[in-house]
Amino acid sequence: MTTLPPADVLAELLGARQSPRPEQARVVLAEIWPKLHAPLRHHGSAALVALFRRAGYLTDYAPIPDTDLVIYRGERANLGSPGIAWSADQAVAIDYARRYSTVGQTRVLQATAPPSAVLARFADEDEVVVQPDLLVNVVSIGSFPHFTVPNLAPGLRFRAFS
Repeated sequence: MTTLPPADVLAELLGARQSPRPEQARVVLAEIWPKLHAPLRHHGSAALVALFRRAGYLTDYAPIPDTDLVIYRGERANLGSPGIAWSADQAVAIDYARRYSTVGQTRVLQATAPPSAVLARFADEDEVVVQPDLLVNVVSIGSFPHFTVPNLAPGLRFRAFS
């Protein structure tokens, strides 16, 4: 029996004729979400938020917050509204912004997430999954310009540093 990649499992969950039971959604999301990369490229944030709401609060290390959380996100600067995956660790957001700068200008956002906005928390990267429209005090705290690799003369290649 083959195991589907996490992105395919998510697509099946979102495309199912009948919504998964909350218990089923919770188990599947808890397993696949930390393994996914950029799910908003293929799925709208409203559909993902609805799936998380159906599943109920998920975590692998932190109880549901009872106070506001300060969270951070590194993303491309030309995105209309922020995504659903944030971090409680500012350094993680800065790292994402740096890495995404190869595809365009990026920004690092800081926001306050009231408990009602928090859908899940995962230990990996101190991730906080949120409902973006419930965030408050969303501000840009920095940016990185678009980084381009310089043209090399024919036959030259980058060498890895040891």
